[in-house]
Amino acid sequence: MSIFFDNAPALYAKGLQVIPLQARQKKPITAGWGAYSETKISSEQFAQWREEYPEGNLGCVMGRVSGVMAIDLDSLDERVIGALQDVIGHLDAPWVRVGKKGNVKLFAYNPKIRTARISAKIGEAGSDERVIELLSRGTQIVLPPSIHPDTGLAYHANVDLADVIDACRLVRL
Repeated sequence: MSIFFDNAPALYAKGLQVIPLQARQKKPITAGWGAYSETKISSEQFAQWREEYPEGNLGCVMGRVSGVMAIDLDSLDERVIGALQDVIGHLDAPWVRVGKKGNVKLFAYNPKIRTARISAKIGEAGSDERVIELLSRGTQIVLPPSIHPDTGLAYHANVDLADVIDACRLVRL
């Protein structure tokens, strides 16, 4: 399956900063990928990645150039999900991605909003669990149809991102 090779061009054409990730992983292949928040990936670099990493998973760098940032609700605990939905669930997003748990929603990039990660003690054992991430400049998300490293299943979304990216760039947090 040539995930990066087959799926990256439509997103790159829409102005998203798509990068190759290790096959069946969330980790970017390329060093210094965070710079693509502020610097456009050249067409030559993009073509080289397609040739070198056709089977890699597909990532999108958040930030000014892509014009988007994300909220990642990342919990299986129904109490946590309910509380988070009460706080941010009212934020309708044109694109919603599902992986192993929770969901990721894309919104217009706002340079005043910085990346933040919140963990909470969950369950009877009280173990720390990441419950929400606000992903902004210098971060990336995994895009469908990449394969999740734990489940071995493809990530999926409510709609094709290429079809709604312009709408995502209009919805502000």
